[in-house]
Amino acid sequence: MFILTKQKKIIVFFLIGASIVGLGVLYYRKAALSPARPKVVETENRTEDETEFVCVDVSGAVWRPGVYRMRYGARVGDVLARAVLRPDADVDAVNRAASLSDGQKIVVPVKGSSLKKGEPALTGKININTATEGELCRLPHIGEVRSRDIVDYRKTHGPFATVEELKKVPGIGKETFRRLRDLVVVE
Repeated sequence: MFILTKQKKIIVFFLIGASIVGLGVLYYRKAALSPARPKVVETENRTEDETEFVCVDVSGAVWRPGVYRMRYGARVGDVLARAVLRPDADVDAVNRAASLSDGQKIVVPVKGSSLKKGEPALTGKININTATEGELCRLPHIGEVRSRDIVDYRKTHGPFATVEELKKVPGIGKETFRRLRDLVVVE
């Protein structure tokens, strides 16, 4: 028969506890840092009148990114409750009291991300024909130089006719355009 001393029992319990904590940390890191695949999440019954609903795309620091179908008049906070904010979400950068509009995109930034202090998160599509350099800087992979290039292109060539025309701006390649395509609009 194998009998453990009190000291050996403490060591065994410590090793088991450390293993459990280590596995928990690994799981959290994998879940928090792995890119989640967006999915369409149905939240209401489709037999209702379609004009009473809005569809909103939620991404960023949420556990369940995707397209949510919400009742007309719902707020950003309502859809974020369904998308479930991650612990690293910067909720101060999002206006949770704003009303939702159909086709709106809400990007919840991660704490310490590239947003400047006090700058609101991107909560709708940016009109590239009227956006200022500061508004364009809020787009992913668009810094001060690239936003100035977009405004200069617009001044030189007139308003953008289509979103695809954004590819003609110097420095905006296929990959950057792919990331911007769903965040911008031409009105």
